[in-house]
Amino acid sequence: MERFFASSDTHLENSDKVRDQIEHARVLTDLILADEYFVNAFRSHEEKWGKPVYGSIPSEDGLTSEWTVDYPNVKTEQDKIDEHCEGRAKILRSVVAKEQDIDELFAIMARRLQGWWD
Repeated sequence: MERFFASSDTHLENSDKVRDQIEHARVLTDLILADEYFVNAFRSHEEKWGKPVYGSIPSEDGLTSEWTVDYPNVKTEQDKIDEHCEGRAKILRSVVAKEQDIDELFAIMARRLQGWWD
């Protein structure tokens, strides 16, 4: 549809505006489907604390395990607290960013979809 509204085949006076609206919706859709919010949020976290090392601690009965995540640059108890707080904040930001993109996409669709016809 973007190409159509960018072409000379359209009858709409504001075809450039419609094309831009559709492109914005497509970009948001691509971001949501790629679902890289968490990866992007944690890129700086890994730069600061190092790549996570995953492990597990078996329970006494051996039936369950507690999952662990350690970072090579966490050296002190204060580092552990700081890393944990920063990690939680980044997780929250990634969730909020995705929700905002979804909300924005649906708002665009609700407001504009009926006007995207030639």
